[in-house]
Amino acid sequence: RLPKNIFEDNDKIDIRVTIDDGGNPAETTITIIETKDGGGETFHLLLSQNRVAENDEGALIGKLDTDDSGNAHTYEYTLSEDSSNSFEIVGNVIKLKDGVSIDYESHPDSYSIRVTATDETGHRIEQSMDIWPEDVNEIASVSSIETATLEDVRVTFDPDDFDTAFDDEDNDYLEMVRIDSLPENGTLSLGDDPVIVGQLIDYDQIEELSFQPNANWNGGTVFQWSGFDGQAWSAESSPVSISIEAVNDAPVVSVTIGQQVAETDDSFSMDLPEDAFVDVDAGDTLQYS
Repeated sequence: RLPKNIFEDNDKIDIRVTIDDGGNPAETTITIIETKDGGGETFHLLLSQNRVAENDEGALIGKLDTDDSGNAHTYEYTLSEDSSNSFEIVGNVIKLKDGVSIDYESHPDSYSIRVTATDETGHRIEQSMDIWPEDVNEIASVSSIETATLEDVRVTFDPDDFDTAFDDEDNDYLEMVRIDSLPENGTLSLGDDPVIVGQLIDYDQIEELSFQPNANWNGGTVFQWSGFDGQAWSAESSPVSISIEAVNDAPVVSVTIGQQVAETDDSFSMDLPEDAFVDVDAGDTLQYS
């Protein structure tokens, strides 16, 4: 308990305390700050709001006020301690400095600051306050996915490929994908049903997603997808690129060749129509033997 009038000449005192465990004494200093106004009334600082959303540069946090037991003094507020060097006081408002924001993921704990309130008579009080960061859902991003197969072979998709291409700073999981465009030269299906633009597919259903290229077609095709983290869709969509590698197809007979008769030991010749054999592989040259 402090004696009366101890703060008459100063608004704070230092008390040196010695702690002795029986062989290793240690000293520490405790600073006690006056918390009464000029009339001797107890007063303290109030902050209307002590939470600030992450990623908001220069955000306003709360208004300062002083409870001085109804004496209605006028107070000027200053920031006397801020180890993060992130905050400032403008008038009676605590805010983040211009150009400064906080990141909940890297600093989820509170920020400790110390505020001084001085009235018109010069009396003042210092009080510690905690500012708490609020987590805001970070918009996820998605990147491209590539897959390949052979001509006429159905393409299936691995949920892990979509998971790897999904990036979320909050470490939220990929819960759903949306098909934003369809591939050409084939059919994108979920199970046995064709997919439509805008269709939503749960993460666990991705393994049922497949692409069947058109018969004998080869080349590249693309569809766009977006990811959902449980709260919001990714800011932009990204492509899923499908590469179909050509396979050599055997030529087929396109006309009916009637029965031919030849005499023993006589030479035989037969004229075939130019389109008697067809090869679906463009550019291939047919040889007869």
